[in-house]
Amino acid sequence: MNSATLFSDDLVQAVSVQEHHGGDREPVMRCGDVFLATAALGVCGVSSRHMLDMRSSDEQSGEIPERSRHCETPHAVQPDALPGSCRTNRQARVPEENHMNDATSRTLFGVGVGPGDPELVTVKTVRILREADVILVPYTEATTDGPGRAESIITAVAPDIAGRIRRIPFSMRERSGVGEKRKASWQVSSDAVVTAFDEGARTVALATVGDPTVFSTFTYLRANVEERLPDVTVELSPGITAMQALSAASGRPLVEGKEILALVPATVGISKLGQVLDLVDSVAIYKGGRKLPDVVEQLRSRDRQAVIGTDVTLESEQIITLDEVADAQTLPYFSTVLTTPERTTTGGKL
Repeated sequence: MNSATLFSDDLVQAVSVQEHHGGDREPVMRCGDVFLATAALGVCGVSSRHMLDMRSSDEQSGEIPERSRHCETPHAVQPDALPGSCRTNRQARVPEENHMNDATSRTLFGVGVGPGDPELVTVKTVRILREADVILVPYTEATTDGPGRAESIITAVAPDIAGRIRRIPFSMRERSGVGEKRKASWQVSSDAVVTAFDEGARTVALATVGDPTVFSTFTYLRANVEERLPDVTVELSPGITAMQALSAASGRPLVEGKEILALVPATVGISKLGQVLDLVDSVAIYKGGRKLPDVVEQLRSRDRQAVIGTDVTLESEQIITLDEVADAQTLPYFSTVLTTPERTTTGGKL
């Protein structure tokens, strides 16, 4: 098999050269206005124009010279130098697969498991959980002795992982600031990760409700682990957020056309919340259960409509409109409020 590096800015020419060397190559890819075909041993690179590097004498002997494997032609570009959009799917997956299989690497995964319905967990997250050596799930003061929401979700979607799950504490009693209880829970949680790696684990995954980048316990765990174990690689697998779930369940699009969307925690304070409501078209308000009376007042004073969701996507799901909220009513801490503009015409905001 030839290991020629194929270069062309003409798709037809690239395909014809590819076919000349057999059908065992990767598909032709386009990077900007340059096309490239890749050898079976891997992508070699991109050149400027009409360049064909044929290594006939060495290849006829069945040996691949070192210069061929590393594409040391003056115009060649190594795969790592290619833009992400110009790499094959296989290349894009290589780093993660290496982390899962390399006997020397250590990887901490933050995986989002969505709002509650196990069917909303992504295929990628399920794979990471099944391949992880240790799986961590947060529990709070409200969890008691049973599983928390994240644990319930992942054991429903992948029962075979139950034996590798470890619970780690995250304190919710301090609603703002970084107090002693919160610091202590962060320390204990990062201790669990360090211990798992010390015991020989190569991959540790923390399952977090929603998405690991949105008001997530994973953020705090990651910061502590990276400080203590700077050699550990961190990777994320996104999940569906509460605002997305509420938008879908209520039939209210988050944004259309030129509308602006903001995500605000009710704990930011009523004054700042009011400023956001004055400036932004669609606003998702998290952590608003106990502060619901204040949030409702801000919405009603601006004549805005809203829906409030609790346990969205679960059997206990409750979705009510702003008009249905009683005075002084409160809801669980993790309730979500979504207010969107009135849309009287299709495409009116385009």
